[in-house]
Amino acid sequence: MRTKKKIELKNLIYVSKPSTFDDKIIEDILSCSRENNVSSGITGALICRSDLYFQFLEGPIESVQKTFERIKVDRRHTEIQKLKDDITTRRLFASWAM
Repeated sequence: MRTKKKIELKNLIYVSKPSTFDDKIIEDILSCSRENNVSSGITGALICRSDLYFQFLEGPIESVQKTFERIKVDRRHTEIQKLKDDITTRRLFASWAM
């Protein structure tokens, strides 16, 4: 019997501070994230407040890394700090687009 090969996924957690914060910015972030993440195979969760973004990204290793590189140059984020960067075979937010 064949054993199903487990696919390696990347989990990345970061925090940042919003450069500005309002409903329009959040709508833009969520809209763009949903569109990009579906095509990249990325799932995760975003918690946002006026003083903090906390995001958990998971998906194909290269896709998560490219997404984080885009976030690091996104003017909507300041003081970005990576908290965790791991490889796993299991998604925690499999049905969450963001």
